[in-house]
Amino acid sequence: MISLYQKVHFLLSASVSGECVTKLFKNICFQGGDIVTVFTPNTKHCRVVCTHHPRCLFFTFMNVLLSEDPTKWLICIMKDSETETLPRVNMTGTISGYSFKQCPHQISACNKKIYVDLDMKGVNYSGSITKGARECQERCTNDMHCHSFTYAARHFTIVGHQNLCLLETSKSRLSSTHIKTNEALSGFSLQNCSHSVPVFCHPSFYHDTDFLEEELDIVYVKGHEMCQKICTNSICCQIFIYSPSQESCNRKKSKCYLKLSSNGSPTNILHARGGISGYTLRLCKMDNGV
Repeated sequence: MISLYQKVHFLLSASVSGECVTKLFKNICFQGGDIVTVFTPNTKHCRVVCTHHPRCLFFTFMNVLLSEDPTKWLICIMKDSETETLPRVNMTGTISGYSFKQCPHQISACNKKIYVDLDMKGVNYSGSITKGARECQERCTNDMHCHSFTYAARHFTIVGHQNLCLLETSKSRLSSTHIKTNEALSGFSLQNCSHSVPVFCHPSFYHDTDFLEEELDIVYVKGHEMCQKICTNSICCQIFIYSPSQESCNRKKSKCYLKLSSNGSPTNILHARGGISGYTLRLCKMDNGV
């Protein structure tokens, strides 16, 4: 029997190359470069998660409900590539696309939508009776530990669970799975909708501080602001260190260390005289509002 996910043949390579690509590719999978697999309710949310992930450049979303295994439903595979390119292959039931990191328009981290007949599976830590899904979402938003929620409607199949609001949390802030369940309503906390500054934006400079991480490149620039600008314009750079020249002539260019991080943060921080560290401003361009 031919697998639903059978790869047919190679197509062209996908390349980031500093351009904003909004097109989605149906029945196409980016091959290789897998960072992490998460569960998202649709392609749009998969792209949002990829955009806000510090390393994700590409994604493949598997909107396959034909499999009997629910762990293969609504899979969002985040991908990266040191060369900023990945081969594309035919794969039935997939939709692939690019991160919006290189796009000038804003992408929202705020998701107010409530998903019908979908049960988001995180760690349930609180349950209470509410009048509806919106009230359940409000309770989730007002609880700092809540990432997502599931509301069992009046006609929910499990006896005793009707009108039950389950608050869910996750260490990764991502749902562990989604299961299609009749009369279940799910959604996310609206905490990200209330911030005037994007929640992943860190514009400050940290003087006499060295952020330790994997090195991408070393360039010579005038000033720490230019170092941050170059990091922001480099799609793989998440953090940087500017090392001012010790020479008295301040017109000299100094070393700017561009660095890659697995999670967007340095593995270690050293207090070192003279160094100026900071983060990319790429995620500051994104919006938390609708």
